[in-house]
Amino acid sequence: MSKISLEETKRIINKIFKQANAGYFEIDSTDSKYSGPWKYFSKFYAKVNGVILKNGEDIFAPATAQFTITEDDFKTPIIQIPDAEVFANMMQNYLQIAEDFYLSDKAKFAYYDESFREKLVLDIFMNTTNFDRHNILSYLETRTKMIETPLKTRHFLLDQTPDFAIKASVLKNPSMLEAPYRFTTYFECENEDKFFLPSITFGIIENTVYIYAIQAKREKQTNAISKKLDRYMRKVNKDVDMEDIIGQVSPSALVALTIFMSAIKKEGIKTVVAPNFMPLRYQTNLMGEENYFKRSINGETDKKMLDDILEKVEEKHNRQQFAITNKFTYTLLRYCHHFDGCKFDYDSIREQSVITLSKENSPQDNIIQDIDKICKSSLGLKEADKQK
Repeated sequence: MSKISLEETKRIINKIFKQANAGYFEIDSTDSKYSGPWKYFSKFYAKVNGVILKNGEDIFAPATAQFTITEDDFKTPIIQIPDAEVFANMMQNYLQIAEDFYLSDKAKFAYYDESFREKLVLDIFMNTTNFDRHNILSYLETRTKMIETPLKTRHFLLDQTPDFAIKASVLKNPSMLEAPYRFTTYFECENEDKFFLPSITFGIIENTVYIYAIQAKREKQTNAISKKLDRYMRKVNKDVDMEDIIGQVSPSALVALTIFMSAIKKEGIKTVVAPNFMPLRYQTNLMGEENYFKRSINGETDKKMLDDILEKVEEKHNRQQFAITNKFTYTLLRYCHHFDGCKFDYDSIREQSVITLSKENSPQDNIIQDIDKICKSSLGLKEADKQK
């Protein structure tokens, strides 16, 4: 691919905002298996130099008059861009780096050169927090630094027991996810049976790790390893009040987080930042399901019945998001409960947890302390830096 120009960057930014105004995106693909482009649902506006644009205006030559605000507009997220030219230059720089970093996405989803770039820009917006949308320049700088940080992608051995090998992998994520890397611990027997712990979605900037998700496989894992590990990992609940919020976490998620924290501590990293809610990711899932019902019904019911269905869909999504957000935060709190040298803070303005790690912790009669010692290897930042 040729290097993207500033003019093309501006054209793509305008195209994405124009589609965002309508709440519907089409990203062209060369894949003959699919009829037409990839389709996504999301709705947001740009605010440039204090002017909110909702009718597909050129953000680099915005109108001076505000539009008439409707009730629905209060629900629509806004990306605040203090200086459109600075934003375009920063986006151009990001795309020049991201095109190489996420190159495998281009082949996997069969994008054209320009549609690949469109998707990279869309993904930047989709993974913002509320705070990021109001501070888009610093957010774009953060995302750029994350993919500039050299990290060796690999599979490696953490420990060996008589029953199985404990391994981990550090792999790249597709651009649609919240951060560029994922860390996954897994257990492997000689008969090649495997059991995977939840993956940690993360990025690194200097001495800070950003964690965005702790996500288990969708399908249930059932084999000899899973049964043995299930009994073992439930021991992490010893002396924990299961009625307390820190008792409402998955043992496998806690174990996965503990092993990851052990790996980053070996890099000398002491600060972990964990944003807990990306409203546009929530919105696109909700709008996708709402549009599914609208197409399925196809005018076969009255408006009141459709409104009732959509209200129930939204209630379901709200419950799911509430549970996801809370369990993520509770797992971080639970980790700090077991490692009392760690400090947990919650930044209500940025809507993120901040953990200060420590190697000095009081000993506890809980297997989580032993699990912390499993990881004999670091993430590989130093090895990757040598390869630059």
